[in-house]
Amino acid sequence: MVKLEPGRLAILSLPGPAEGGIAGVDVTRLRKALAGLKPRKVGAHGTGATILARRLVGDLFPTLDFTFAADRAAFNAAERGLDVLLLVARDRLSEVMQSFERLNAATLRRVPVTLLEAPERNG
Repeated sequence: MVKLEPGRLAILSLPGPAEGGIAGVDVTRLRKALAGLKPRKVGAHGTGATILARRLVGDLFPTLDFTFAADRAAFNAAERGLDVLLLVARDRLSEVMQSFERLNAATLRRVPVTLLEAPERNG
């Protein structure tokens, strides 16, 4: 039997559409902030998150791994030992975090979840 330790799940919170969406993200500062993060899998939950993630593919991570059922896919990957980054707009963040709480409650290998804030442009 192989002992499997869960990976880490980092959630990157982005401005929602009512807050100006991803146009308000300071991409230069975001690249610097995420430079040390080396996720094995990257996902995006929602349209704005997907657009921004695709912009970051190549310089920060090699691929965007999942966009459909991204919260479940991110959790499953982390539960199986992979470090995962999931981009989510703030207007969808509550539903995603509730999903992770439910999934963590149903497993023996609790996945640690870290919330990160995308840096925003000033004014």
